[in-house]
Amino acid sequence: MASILDDLKTRRHQADYSTFSMSEKIAQRALDKSRKLVELIEAALESTGGG
Repeated sequence: MASILDDLKTRRHQADYSTFSMSEKIAQRALDKSRKLVELIEAALESTGGG
């Protein structure tokens, strides 16, 4: 999970603070990773009784 979060944070900073123009393909990959991260968190919460 940490590597996904780190990658998403890097992409967010690039999009917010640089002149780098993010392609639709890169944005879609980031969205897919975000969804995967949410799924992992939900599964972890369910397995510990926290969700």
